[in-house]
Amino acid sequence: MSYLTLNHVHFSYGNTPAIQDVSFSLEAGEWISIVGPNGSGKSTLAKLIMGLLPVPSGTIDVGGERLSEASVHEIREKIGIIFQNPDNQFVGVTVKDDIAFGLENLQVPYPEMIARIETYAQAVGMDAYLDKEPAQLSGGQKQRVAIAGTLAMHPELIIFDEATSMLDPTGRQTMMTIMNDLKKAGKTILSITHDLKETLNADRVIVMHEGRVLKLGTPKEILRDEALLTTANLTLLEPFKMMNALAEKNRLTDAWEALLWESAFTL
Repeated sequence: MSYLTLNHVHFSYGNTPAIQDVSFSLEAGEWISIVGPNGSGKSTLAKLIMGLLPVPSGTIDVGGERLSEASVHEIREKIGIIFQNPDNQFVGVTVKDDIAFGLENLQVPYPEMIARIETYAQAVGMDAYLDKEPAQLSGGQKQRVAIAGTLAMHPELIIFDEATSMLDPTGRQTMMTIMNDLKKAGKTILSITHDLKETLNADRVIVMHEGRVLKLGTPKEILRDEALLTTANLTLLEPFKMMNALAEKNRLTDAWEALLWESAFTL
């Protein structure tokens, strides 16, 4: 069942088109990764889905409800979003305060609020930091707090908007582990990135370029399509270059393909 559906969505900044005739559906419990270079329209798309920008042409449906001026506040309660800069997301004096912020806005009863704070801080490995201040945390730790605060609000859809772009390699790996755990738990995920490695565990991948969807397919279909990625100003990952080279020589066995696929996660 489709949880999120975009149908012929257009958006422009003044006279400059940013989103051009975008249509796709995200199933409940599915992870779709949107990949493309800077300026391809990825983050604009996230803002449209959140209702932070109006939809001048086309339609967006979230959880069976049409996004409109009348429904935008109710729809936003269904969606959690993790942005790229963790410093801009931290609104509390301590980790505990930050996770509590959204729950207070939802008027969650205090005993339930405390239970959720403890549950989701533990889920992202931040339960030992509940009384810490933002200045005492790394970027990756702040992102984990942002995820805990989002999960505590029980969103039906989680959007990761370039959430790893400002993190070091360790922080990025931690974030990807958390996203994989969310997928296993059946969460509906839309991740936005310019890093092809971050699409490996998604169910499907959308390639965007100049505001348009070039192709939607599985990670294996997308990541081996050198012509497609070149058109989108993206670079084929080394393991998939090797796959294609072996395939051209009729030397790509199942064993080689499996080995190269696994190596893409670590290179």
